[in-house]
Amino acid sequence: MWFPLSIRNKPKEHCAVCNKELIKFRYKPRNEWDIRGMLCGDCHVMKSMEYSGHPESSNSKKRRDTNEDEEEVSPMCGMCNADIGSGSESLKPKWQWNMDTNLILCKRCYSLKSKEYEKRINYCAVCGNKMPFFRYNPKHKWKIDGQLCRSCWDDSNKHWKDQG
Repeated sequence: MWFPLSIRNKPKEHCAVCNKELIKFRYKPRNEWDIRGMLCGDCHVMKSMEYSGHPESSNSKKRRDTNEDEEEVSPMCGMCNADIGSGSESLKPKWQWNMDTNLILCKRCYSLKSKEYEKRINYCAVCGNKMPFFRYNPKHKWKIDGQLCRSCWDDSNKHWKDQG
C-alpha cells in the first residue's frame, strides 16, 4: 500500500533559536517574541522567562552582579516591616498563602501566617468546627472566605435560595 505523506518524507524541523533538531516536542513562540518558526523546550522556557520578567532571567542576573559592590542592606519583613537582621534566618511565604513569593518574612509573621492558613484549611469558615473528610466550597455570591462543612453549606444554600 502506498501512502503519499510518509513520515520518512517529512522535512526535519529545527529550533529557531538554537538550531537543535525538533524530534518529539515543538513549541510555538508568542507573537510579541518576534520569532519565526518553532522552539525546543529549553528555548521556549528561556524566552518565557525573559518576557515575563522572571527573576531568574539573564537580565536580572546581570543586575545582581552589578549590585554586589553596593553596601548590603539588612532585609525587612514584608508584613510588619521589622528589621530581620543579616544573621537571622529569612523565611519566604509558601505558594498556598497567595502572597508575593519575593517577600521575606520574620519568624513571628511566618508562624502567624502559617497558623492562619492551617486554621483556614482545617476548620469551617462559618461554625469553626474541625472539617470532616468532605469539604465544600462556598458559592462566589455568598462572599465567604474559606471552606465549609456540609451543614453550613446546606444552611447557606437554603438561606440564599429563600432570599432569591
